[in-house]
Amino acid sequence: MESGWQLRSHIEQVYSLPMRFFLCTAVLLLMGCGPQRPPDVVLIVVDTLRADRLGCYGAEPSATPNLDRLATEGVRFDATMATSSWTGPTVASIVTGRYPDELGMFGSRQPLPDSVPNLADVLGAAGYQTLAVVSNGIAGPSYGHDRGYDEFYFESYKTKKKRGVPSFTADRVTDKALELWNRRERSRPVLLHVHYTDPHEPYMPPEEWRERYMKGMAPLDDRYLLSQGFRSETPNEGTLKALKAAYLAEIAFTDHEIGRLLDSVGSEPLVVFLSDHGEEFLEHDGFLHGKSLYEELVRVPFLVRGPGIPAGQVVSSPVSQVDLMPTLLEMTGIEGPTQFSGVSLLPRIHQGGNQERPLFALITGHRDWQSVRQGHWKLHVFESGRTFKLHNLEQDPGEQESVDTTPSEVLENLQSYWKQRRDNLAVVGQELDEEGDALRLEELKAMGYVK
Repeated sequence: MESGWQLRSHIEQVYSLPMRFFLCTAVLLLMGCGPQRPPDVVLIVVDTLRADRLGCYGAEPSATPNLDRLATEGVRFDATMATSSWTGPTVASIVTGRYPDELGMFGSRQPLPDSVPNLADVLGAAGYQTLAVVSNGIAGPSYGHDRGYDEFYFESYKTKKKRGVPSFTADRVTDKALELWNRRERSRPVLLHVHYTDPHEPYMPPEEWRERYMKGMAPLDDRYLLSQGFRSETPNEGTLKALKAAYLAEIAFTDHEIGRLLDSVGSEPLVVFLSDHGEEFLEHDGFLHGKSLYEELVRVPFLVRGPGIPAGQVVSSPVSQVDLMPTLLEMTGIEGPTQFSGVSLLPRIHQGGNQERPLFALITGHRDWQSVRQGHWKLHVFESGRTFKLHNLEQDPGEQESVDTTPSEVLENLQSYWKQRRDNLAVVGQELDEEGDALRLEELKAMGYVK
């Protein structure tokens, strides 16, 4: 026999809106929520946060006590691969379980395609109240990310009035998230999706946090941080040290506000935390993000805590952002789309093991760069397959020395997967509507990606 929530999902797919409301209400009144009620879900995404800056991923001293605590209370995925190195494609992968190229997202202005269900669509159809607070426009309404939400609050992280100064900062994001949480419909399970942007440049944390992490360092002038030269010129050694400290201060500030959110929602909801991508500080001569696929950009934190999740467990085998949606659906007991690029990670959580499969990442836009990872091997593909670089991440986690790419079983397997994706991919880039494209261009300008 179907549960009340499964029947509600069926009703919402088949009947008109007035009839759906009547029948869904009747189902819930007759059958009740009972023990079959799915858990509340709190999905936290932090922008531009590389894994190695968290204490639970080895950073010493730790600037992230609240996220470290979350890791001890649940499961930490040690090797999570982002599907790209900037927000547009990665957030799309997080909420659909599909790779960016499968979504037709080959450039910087393609929105989430209407034909692919996102997390809010699926949970909403299953009876969830869906709420969101988002501070990055590239994960906002103009890119189609408000679809499926009962309430979607968006405000840009950077204000236009003061030329890019952070405005909708982590404290305000948490305030708004708690406002929505406190007036949620308690008769229904709820999805609360919160997107913090603070670790994103221009690295201007509140003064308290700036003083705590930047004592004795060269001060960073706000005019420099807001200038085009900041994004286009390579910082000198002293400036780079100060920028890293300011970045860490932003992370610590965001962690503090996440702690406030976690304390308020309590221990009963299923909490999922991850970032969209990392940041590079000249490890491979690059600065900021979106221009490469090295580990400083594509290794992201991923933590899960909730009912039935073992505490303090670490999953060491590589996983991907595309695994989040199928994992969440299995955790909530909801049947959703069957066509995922990712897989549910519950077997790894409960049964252990080291199931290894190829994982994929690409740079969307003008750069021809893809990466394939399987186990501790990672292959970078350049120039449509004319150039390859192979790395052993177990021996060289910083990808400083490439391995000889003479024919080998490892190389051939990774190349074969890449060629199969290239040859079988039938999706083409989306056609862009003029009005929506203009809005998306404005969001790219607001975040500093284009002039």
